[in-house]
Amino acid sequence: MVSREAQATPEVSETNPADTTENKSVELTSNLPKIEIEAPGANKDEYENDSIGNIVRVRISGKQRFKASAFRLHEPERYVVDFENLPLLSEADLPIAQSGAPFKTMRVGSPEGKPTVARLVFDLGSRDCSVHSEMVNSASQLLLTFNKVGNARLAGPLPSGLQVVLDPGHGGSDPGARRNGIEEKELTLSIINTLRQRLEKRGIKVTLTRSDDSFVSLEDRVKLTNTVTPNLFLSVHINSLDGESDIRGIETYYQTGQSKPFADSIHDCLVNNLEVPDRYVRKARFYVINHTAVPAVLAEVGFISCKEERERLISYDYQDRIAKALEQGVILYLVKQNQLAQVEPTTANAQAQVHRPY
Repeated sequence: MVSREAQATPEVSETNPADTTENKSVELTSNLPKIEIEAPGANKDEYENDSIGNIVRVRISGKQRFKASAFRLHEPERYVVDFENLPLLSEADLPIAQSGAPFKTMRVGSPEGKPTVARLVFDLGSRDCSVHSEMVNSASQLLLTFNKVGNARLAGPLPSGLQVVLDPGHGGSDPGARRNGIEEKELTLSIINTLRQRLEKRGIKVTLTRSDDSFVSLEDRVKLTNTVTPNLFLSVHINSLDGESDIRGIETYYQTGQSKPFADSIHDCLVNNLEVPDRYVRKARFYVINHTAVPAVLAEVGFISCKEERERLISYDYQDRIAKALEQGVILYLVKQNQLAQVEPTTANAQAQVHRPY
């Protein structure tokens, strides 16, 4: 697949800014005890931290809808959230993270040259922490979910009746990206078949949009998915740039708000397990993820235009590593959704509206 970086730059989601004359309450609680942190002046911001199994959540609440953008930084690993019209947040004192938390510390401040922006930074310490962000309660709360990927218990129980649709990109008369006799359509089918076997061993029903080297239109892939109504849809592609390039790594795409947590889970597991450059979660209107009615993600698992990555992609061992990482991302997402549905059913259908600004 030709890289769509130029046309698919994700949008930073925005909601109506909060009225700074309104009082907001902010608290950080862990295991039910609450620590209330007052920012100077009329505004308070509220942080709530609670655990669900291996998951730690941080909730930022406001009286009205507010505007925020979230993104991840590396070397060192950090997760950053910028809030507009909440400058007093930068003066708040935050408690020290508890022992065993997925993040080591929290910091507040303001980006240089942006006095109206308050920045909340989580120091993660390692790359094996996945972070999901979503706006809930009519966009008046931001819910951040931290999960130590390396400590995830993938063998844990899953709900019965789970079903997924897996989509190997291209096929038949559409070879996708090509280099030196290697075709994208063959790589995606091989990876998807390995992933299918892994998921079926877990009792998950898997439907493929194609199971051989046949052409299936984008419309038919979407039609099949919307007919099956699975728990999720995952499309796998191989990235490409014109000519030879040293650029490599993982890009993960989504379109609808409900798909953002799934995209984060898939992306984090691919980057952490494959130890390749993080080219970020991006928002794009690709047909198969824009027209499906379920959480849908398109994962670009490497660059065929990069000699180093191309040689890895044709290795069955590396394809198995990709499939294993995708399996982990799928399972972590399904487990998380099941846990959140049990703990907080009123927000289970809330749409994610905070995106990494890349």
